Amino acid sequence: MSQRLSPENILSSFNKLALVIYVEKTYNAEINDFVRSNYSQIVDSFNAKNIDFYYLPYLLQNKDYQAVVNYNRTYLQHSTDDNYITKIYRKI
Repeated sequence: MSQRLSPENILSSFNKLALVIYVEKTYNAEINDFVRSNYSQIVDSFNAKNIDFYYLPYLLQNKDYQAVVNYNRTYLQHSTDDNYITKIYRKI
């Protein structure tokens, strides 16, 4: 893998065959610990199949997440407070 995986580096061009965003109905510490501990391997596995993988807590830490929110939720505009968007995603 050529680039270090960290919140500021996880956005791609969204040009792969598919996209997986991991979210959960309720917080599960064991699963989240697993995803965090194995994030690089999970991303590599999906990349090998031309699929992007995103872990929502990392995605929300990315400096460009606002653009992702605007793309997926067009009714939220740039004037929307970042804290408000964070609260929305925490409810999802």
